This record gives sequence, C-alpha cells and structure tokens, in this order.
Amino acid sequence: MRCENVEVKFKIHVNFDKPDLNGYRYSKDAIVNVCDNTEVVPIIIYNSDGEPQVVGETNKIELIKEDDAYYIVSEGILWHGGTSEIVKKNSQEVISSMTFENLGIPFE
Repeated sequence: MRCENVEVKFKIHVNFDKPDLNGYRYSKDAIVNVCDNTEVVPIIIYNSDGEPQVVGETNKIELIKEDDAYYIVSEGILWHGGTSEIVKKNSQEVISSMTFENLGIPFE
C-alpha cells in the first residue's frame, strides 16, 4: 500500500546529566531553546555509503517531561511510505484480506 504524506512522530530521550552516545553533554537550556525556536527541519535517512537523503520534514518540535524523563518530540510527514503485505483478492480483484510483512520508507 503505497502512500503519500505519512504522518510520523519521533520521541527522542534526552539526558542533561550524562553524555549522549557521542560523548557530549547538553544543557537543559540549550535543548529548551532549540525546541522553542525550531519547527521545520528535514527528516533524513542515510544510505550504506553514509550519504543523506531527505525523506520528509517536521512540522512541530517540543520538549516534554514524562515520568521524570525528558523527550524531544517531533511530528512531521514522510513524503512517501507505506506497507508491504501478502494479499488475497476477491473475484473483483479487490484486496479482501492481507497480512503485513513490514512498514517502510522508500529509499532512493
């Protein structure tokens, strides 16, 4: 099922008291300021050669606190995406049942 403008939501855990996986520590003020002043940024995936491909964009970014943890939450769209499925068709060639194999984002 190929679709356009697939809505997505990213939830990224952030720590202010210990380094991230790159070894950097971020202040809470830095994260609050960037979330308050950013709305639209590209959503990118990288191919096996490390080259970026823009596949969509965000339309909202905020910092939330949930259960004593902080998260950067971003909503946006992927320009294309969809499902891969095994289907059964009825006599009118309409898909009458299906099983998902995966959800995907097309690459290149």
